[in-house]
Amino acid sequence: MQKSTLYSIILFFSSLFTLIGSGVAAYFLLVPEHRDVITVQMEHLVEEETDQTISFTALSLYPGAECTYTLELVGEAGTVYDLFISFTDEGSSLTEYLYARLVLDGSVLCNEPLSTLLSDGWMSSLTVTARGETLPLTVTYYIPYEIGNEAQGAEASFLLSLRAEHGDPS
Repeated sequence: MQKSTLYSIILFFSSLFTLIGSGVAAYFLLVPEHRDVITVQMEHLVEEETDQTISFTALSLYPGAECTYTLELVGEAGTVYDLFISFTDEGSSLTEYLYARLVLDGSVLCNEPLSTLLSDGWMSSLTVTARGETLPLTVTYYIPYEIGNEAQGAEASFLLSLRAEHGDPS
């Protein structure tokens, strides 16, 4: 066998393995597995009379993928808070594919298409009592499997705002 043929065969197989390896690496690098934790001091929101706004941007997902963030709500033990949660659009065009699920301490607050939450001016108003430990609010955004390829790589941006006030302890 000639050297050039041998080099061609080696080059072909090394290129093939590189392409396969790149595809596998790209799959694992592109799978969004966000598990960020954000601490929200409710007493600070009350004292400052301000909202805490969290920006979710460049959400490039594919059908079946999801990203989850946990907001750890911290308040003074025994204090009652009225908590207001709302969504604001950031000029996205593909929000009809994206769903948002909010779970507060194990109770589902919503599991809706993001377009519904944005267009209806959705706001959740609830009363929570701080227990002296963090109260988890998970925000999961995802594209359901059944959406299909039309949402492949869909991007959207939205804001989640939290506002807290002292509630009635009765």
